[in-house]
Amino acid sequence: MMRKAVFCRLLACLLLCVLLIQPVCATENTEDLAVIQGCHSADARWSILGDEQLIKNCKSAMVYEISSDTMMYAWNPDEPMYPASLVKIMTALIAVERGYLENAVTVQQSVLDTVDSNAVSVELKADEVLTVEDLLYCMMVYSANDAAAVLADYICGSQDNFVAEMNRYAQNLGCTATNFVNVHGLHHSDQVTTARDMAKIIAHASKNELFNQFFGATEYIVPATNKTDDRKLSTGNYLMNKNEGQIYNDDRVVGSRTGTTTLGDKCIASVAHSGDMKLLCVISGIDSEYSEDWYKGKSYGGFPETSYLLDCGFDGYRPVQLMYQDQALEQCKVQGGTNDVALGVSGDIHTVLPTDKGLGDIRFQYSDGYNQLEAPVKKDQVVGSVSLWNGNICVGSADLYAMSD
Repeated sequence: MMRKAVFCRLLACLLLCVLLIQPVCATENTEDLAVIQGCHSADARWSILGDEQLIKNCKSAMVYEISSDTMMYAWNPDEPMYPASLVKIMTALIAVERGYLENAVTVQQSVLDTVDSNAVSVELKADEVLTVEDLLYCMMVYSANDAAAVLADYICGSQDNFVAEMNRYAQNLGCTATNFVNVHGLHHSDQVTTARDMAKIIAHASKNELFNQFFGATEYIVPATNKTDDRKLSTGNYLMNKNEGQIYNDDRVVGSRTGTTTLGDKCIASVAHSGDMKLLCVISGIDSEYSEDWYKGKSYGGFPETSYLLDCGFDGYRPVQLMYQDQALEQCKVQGGTNDVALGVSGDIHTVLPTDKGLGDIRFQYSDGYNQLEAPVKKDQVVGSVSLWNGNICVGSADLYAMSD
């Protein structure tokens, strides 16, 4: 019996070794699996930091590295969520692309009447005149719902037209689980999104420096208008506000927005910079903790959780470029041809790696038949694909093409 047990253990070890040295996927399906399993995009199923629930008091969370298009972490990223004031991110993006900041806007009473009187506002007055820039700061610094409604009506002629544009924009960004109903984020049961979709929207928006100006603003003074004295605005987002809740301030955060629905659902989306990395963090379904007498908050949900996830993404990792557009990768013989052909890479491949790893640690996986070429071969002809793997995670893929006839 002892010999049999030893033999079984040896056989199990041998089988394990065989499995470990096998390719992660069959070569003929490499490209498809690279798209499905890779951590190199916001649509990735697997992430660098794994699928463990790193923070307990949330329904979904996602960390994404913008510059390299790399999924760093995801926990239930496709769980439906009510976006609340995260909706204002899309409203601001369209407004900065469509509106001229210096243009004067006259507030209409009919527009103010569409906003719940109990909603957060800067108390805009009928016939008050402000600029597009003023309204954007009111919306993004103070989360003013009346400013969002006035902006949308001015830019698209009505809030309904603006909402239609928001949904078209989201669809063009590949947001398949998002539906906008209003421009400010006041709760509506049909207004939903996901952490993954919000990450796509914010990643795109962050490429617009004008948007970043408003997304990262913490204070603003609205000049006196024909109806009111000046208004001094300050953000209630403690990640960025250094004057309040200093224990939550995170200097890495360059833009952030919180949201809370009337149902108590809380969410937060932030962008942070550290070194060469630019991380985007989205968390939904967060709870706040209170003291036993419910009088004093012990933890404002979302702020410490965001900083913790940013720590996980920044610490020990760096963005790298593994391959370059038109980089020659292989020299292949051509059956019946007069010369060999160099195979080039069809695009740049960026990813995030642990700081102690580099290109030498990456495994290259080629599609079947890429090096079994028969004449004639034409310049720019796609002949196969290559995927790059860090352990069992694909960090990028690209087509291989003939660099000459």
